[in-house]
Order: sequence, then C-alpha cells, then structure tokens
Amino acid sequence: MKSLDAYTLKKIAVIAMTIDHVAWILPNDTFCSYFMHVIGRITAPIMWFFVAEGCYYTKSWKGYFGRMLVFAVISHFAYCFYEGYPYHMLYTSVMWPLTLSILLIKLLGTEKIPGWGKLLPIILLILCSIHADWGAVALAMPAVLYFCRQSFKNQAIAIAISGIVAAIMTDTLLPYRILQLYVCLSIPLLANYNKQRGEGNRWLFYLYYPLHLVILGIVHRVLIVFFK
Repeated sequence: MKSLDAYTLKKIAVIAMTIDHVAWILPNDTFCSYFMHVIGRITAPIMWFFVAEGCYYTKSWKGYFGRMLVFAVISHFAYCFYEGYPYHMLYTSVMWPLTLSILLIKLLGTEKIPGWGKLLPIILLILCSIHADWGAVALAMPAVLYFCRQSFKNQAIAIAISGIVAAIMTDTLLPYRILQLYVCLSIPLLANYNKQRGEGNRWLFYLYYPLHLVILGIVHRVLIVFFK
C-alpha cells in the first residue's frame, strides 16, 4: 500500500534540501559534507514531480504560473545572498526554470500552435533557464514527468537519465559530478506516492525556500567572521 502523500513528500524534499544547503556552507572536503550532498539529491526530482502534478491538477494555469513567478523573483535575491553573488540575473535559483517549465508544459500541450511553431519558444525557454541552478534540466524534467504521468516506470527512467545528463553538464570535479546520479534515491519515495494531497499549508513550501536561504546566508557570514 502506498503511504506517502504530497505534503509528506514535499517535507522530505525540504529536509533533504536543507541538509544539502547546510553542507555547502561547511568545508566540502569531508565525507560528512559529501554524504549530506548525497541526501540533497533527493530534492530536485521531487520538486520536478510536483510541478508536473501541479500543472495537471491546477484549475488555473495563469494563477499557478503567477505564484511560481512571484516566488522565483523573491528566491532570486535570497539565492544570490546565500551564494554571495551580486544581485543580477546572471545566475539564479532553481525556482526560475521550474517556473518556466509551466510555460513549457502548456506550450507542448497546446494544439493551437503547430509543431514547427513551438521550436523557437522552446529554444528561448532553454536560453532563459541555462543560467540557473539545475539549468535546462529543471526546465525539461517537469515536462517529461508530466507527459509520462501515466507510467511511473517511464518517469523513473527519466529521473535516472536526468542524473546522467546533469553529471555530464555539471562543471565541477568528478566526485561532484557523480553526486548527480543520486537523484535515483528519490525514485523509491515517489513510487510510494498515493496521489493524496495530505494535510498542511501549501504556502509553507513557497515561503520556506527563500527564507532558509537567507538564514543560511547569514549563518555563513557569521562563520566566516569567526573562523576565517
């Protein structure tokens, strides 16, 4: 019997994400920090999955896109603060390509635009997403999971492939490329999704993402002052 509802899975994703982000402000040359990053790979596929679910169940595409866009903008500044980047759009959080993925799903699903007419908008969406955390992978994966929704086997294969693609695309040392393969850890969790919403406030997850980045950004700066 499948026992995990949407709210529970999102809480697991939030916990794993927090562990991962805490690890990035700690020394990254230890087994402990690397293991924390492994746990963190659970988060992204769950986020992709529930953007796809959100697009399927939403009563208003415009409303859903609008909410995501607002929090993508808020999260941009929180992400830059956490990472220590200047406040510009050169690099931004995963919330941006996830927001764009809603447009991608809507574009691919419409019959009002012929196939050839979708090519340029798709290219523009890719270009707009590449300078973000997870980049074009986070743009494409919600769409892939959305259109594979009738087959969890295909969704699981897509998640596994996304880890390989991300490992190839990641511009880091080999151990951190291998990290991306651990997105597969999310598959057993998603396999136990019972398609129930669960009890809880949906706004918690929208608010938690930028808030925890700001808090960790402050903690990081304090650590630098005391341990530089």
